Amino acid sequence: VGLPELVTNTYEDYEELAVALALDPNRLYSMRLHLESTRDNNAAFDTRRWVHNLESGLLNAWKRKELNLPIDHIEIEDNDPIFIKNNNIL
Repeated sequence: VGLPELVTNTYEDYEELAVALALDPNRLYSMRLHLESTRDNNAAFDTRRWVHNLESGLLNAWKRKELNLPIDHIEIEDNDPIFIKNNNIL
């Protein structure tokens, strides 16, 4: 989503970041504005795509069950663009 500063590696770092953001409403608001400005072009907010991929996975699981295949990992190939801006794949 373009906010690498939100990535933490430990629970303690996560907690520190959460407290820092809670104490800095201007920083939090700036991040909110960034999310609002990028959400229409960001795969993380592409609900239709996410649901399609989830449904594909569930259908594949059901097909495996119907064929009496053992439980296994199911990989879904996502052919949709990862990021679109002005109808251009980035």
